[in-house]
Amino acid sequence: MTIWYLHQYFRTPAQGGALRSYHLAHKLVTEGHVVHMVTAHNSPNYLVEDIEGILVHYLPVPYDQSMGIVARARSFRDFVDHVLAWVASEPQADFIYATSTPLSVGYLAYALHKKYDIPYVFEVRDLWPDVPLQMAPKLRLLGPWLRKWEKRIYRHAQGVVALSPPMADTVVARSKDKAIITIPNFADTQVFRPAPKSEAWQRRWHVPEGHLVVAYTGSVGQANAPDIIIKWLDAVAKSKLPITFLVAGEGSEWHRLETEAVKRGWTHVQLLRYRNQAEIAEMLSGADLALVTFKENVPVLGTNSPNKLFDALAAGCGIITNRQGWYTDLLTDRGAGLQLDEQNLVPFLNYVLVDNEELDRMQAAARALAQSTYGKEALVDRWYAFLQERGLH
Repeated sequence: MTIWYLHQYFRTPAQGGALRSYHLAHKLVTEGHVVHMVTAHNSPNYLVEDIEGILVHYLPVPYDQSMGIVARARSFRDFVDHVLAWVASEPQADFIYATSTPLSVGYLAYALHKKYDIPYVFEVRDLWPDVPLQMAPKLRLLGPWLRKWEKRIYRHAQGVVALSPPMADTVVARSKDKAIITIPNFADTQVFRPAPKSEAWQRRWHVPEGHLVVAYTGSVGQANAPDIIIKWLDAVAKSKLPITFLVAGEGSEWHRLETEAVKRGWTHVQLLRYRNQAEIAEMLSGADLALVTFKENVPVLGTNSPNKLFDALAAGCGIITNRQGWYTDLLTDRGAGLQLDEQNLVPFLNYVLVDNEELDRMQAAARALAQSTYGKEALVDRWYAFLQERGLH
């Protein structure tokens, strides 16, 4: 079948970032389908590339995490307009797979379904419109209109793919009798692997001998609780413990993080900007622990499925999170991580510095959880079987 795969923020391993759509599209290609990945980039011209059999159509629609609400909304609208113009000159597809965020991608799938009678499956990567409505109170007047579109998108889909159990529960509550499957982000246990801290690794990442290494990877935006990250880094700096933080990220709060590092004189923090998948895998291979932080007063952020969590689990890093979420109890129950606050972060890090066996147990549990529950191959196979049940053949 010919598939239009709609994802405004598609990324490849060479670029780094969220690679879910790359792996899912690759599965479709290996099963013999023709996949047109319709995405956007910040260059001014349309571009099409064949990436391992995936035909990636880059539409000229700029987007950056530093954009304000109005600029983001304009980018979402422009992507819709560009896709509608693009499909008008393309041979018709047999199937559509649309992945949010934002909800406007779901609108696209619905509009193309109504115009061309093409079935679609909708993937909920984040609960829109809950995220913008909870993060930006100014948007709440739009709530009824956005929720109407959300329900309409669910209702007309052949099925819905949710990235976490609470996301799936929400879809069930808002769209009765809809076929739904939960496929969380996955752990690539072949690419991300634990490894001893060799001298070469320590030189590569500027880690002193004997230091505990804590990593943070991915977005550094408002949703990621930058205030918490800064407080935690500062608390560890003041403790004078032999700990190095490796922070590889990007986003609207990155410049603030750099400014605070200079102002506070942090010598234990390496701010590395974002790297591609291979570099992140190498960095995490020698890390001991990984941070997963989100704003605490935004309930919907406890439903998400953060890529950084699954990468770190696959690399055998114990997980430290600042808030309750669907994965927090799981991490605690399996011994792979725990929830901490500013008061008990430093005592915990001091404890694992002294008790290497406890750290070893956490790391082994993290790797085991990645392999047993979130392995990429098994989850991708389950996802593909669901699409076959929904009309893909």
